[in-house]
Amino acid sequence: MEEEEEFYKLKALDWQKNEIDFSYFRGTPLLIVNVASTCGLAKDNYKSFGDLMVMYYRKGLRVLLFPCGQYLNQELSDINNIYYFICKYSDQLFY
Repeated sequence: MEEEEEFYKLKALDWQKNEIDFSYFRGTPLLIVNVASTCGLAKDNYKSFGDLMVMYYRKGLRVLLFPCGQYLNQELSDINNIYYFICKYSDQLFY
């Protein structure tokens, strides 16, 4: 339980640089994923995340995507480019 409490103390910035307090998600099913937009799997993964949101958003599911350049620098450098890239494959990820 201590680890769970530590998780809810975390904060992150959304793509518009708004601070997101993870305590907001308490009691909410979350899928948290590091992503790399130019990875060969990205297109299918983004579509799958969007499909999950369509199926389970009303049941509370939230998908948190964190761009990560650690995968052979396969992430776009500009957050707006990342946003538009993801939207090409699934606009269901942004509510």
